[in-house]
Amino acid sequence: TGCATLSGPAFSELKEVPPGKSLIYVYWQPSDHVTDFSLTVDDVFVVDMMSGGYIPIIVDAKKVKLEATLNFGLFKAGLLDVAMSTPAVIYVDAKSIPISYIECLAVDKFNLNFISISENNAFMRISNCKLLEK
Repeated sequence: TGCATLSGPAFSELKEVPPGKSLIYVYWQPSDHVTDFSLTVDDVFVVDMMSGGYIPIIVDAKKVKLEATLNFGLFKAGLLDVAMSTPAVIYVDAKSIPISYIECLAVDKFNLNFISISENNAFMRISNCKLLEK
């Protein structure tokens, strides 16, 4: 699975969020999905999302845009046509919600969706994920 290739520590909560900031956890439950996606926040690259991984992101307390696009390394190698993938986009109201949980869901091997998950449901789902290295 994707999780087997990840070496980071298992999920743990951040203990503190600075004043005026919010926290967004983006995660992808372990699966057989092997394609990775470049994750950006407000058009700034954060990490390559992989199955079985999670990343905590500290953001300004405002509306932020998360976007995941199929990793372009695959296109550069000539393995995929860019038209096969549509970026996944979600807007998070980080001003109203101080801690958000966003799950990545594979639509197929070239496309990903985001879904906002409640804190109670997210803990069960994110607990098997490992921290992604930036």
